[in-house]
Amino acid sequence: MTTKDIVHKAERLIVFALLVMMMVALLASTVELAIILFQQLLEPPFLLLDVKEMLTVFAFFLMVLIGLELFETVKMYFEEDIFHVE
Repeated sequence: MTTKDIVHKAERLIVFALLVMMMVALLASTVELAIILFQQLLEPPFLLLDVKEMLTVFAFFLMVLIGLELFETVKMYFEEDIFHVE
């Protein structure tokens, strides 16, 4: 086994670990977003959000979407060993 093979395997292990941690973070963020949304909707006035609450929910929502995009990029790197820049 050459040094290049060892480095490649270590790199793939690190990328896999990053994918697992990112999945956990995305799952936790999605649960947190649901909790925030339901807490905001259940506070008086019932089922209404003011602008500040909507901005909080949308900011969290966009953060989860950005995390999903990053997850897809790292996953494609793990599968194909190249970065897709679009």
